[in-house]
Amino acid sequence: TALMIIGDDPDVFNREEYVANGKATVTEDGILIKFKKGKFITGMDIECQRGDDPLFYRIAQSSIGTKGPKDKRPNLVDGVPEIRTYRTRAFIGNDLIGKYSPEFKVTCLIKPPPLKKEEEKTEEINDKPED
Repeated sequence: TALMIIGDDPDVFNREEYVANGKATVTEDGILIKFKKGKFITGMDIECQRGDDPLFYRIAQSSIGTKGPKDKRPNLVDGVPEIRTYRTRAFIGNDLIGKYSPEFKVTCLIKPPPLKKEEEKTEEINDKPED
């Protein structure tokens, strides 16, 4: 008896050729990084480059693509807008796979978080001239 298989061939997933994806959106409280996982991908490694440093640094690893993590780091120079360049790379389990996404950029102005009341008091004391 012959097996009668009906339908398309199963999807073939090439771990080496997979190209990651991602996009960044500036929000009021940071930069939201989104990506689409697909059915084989566990999540994405997220890297960022900013300022004069030519290197990319890993800032997050996320398995939540639609909501994504937020980059809430303040700008390198307070009050000066900066361009941040991001890229992602997929992982399955603990293994990075495939190729980096195309780079994506945003211009942002993220303020440092406000000081807590105790820190404000300490700074006020330290700013007073000594007798």
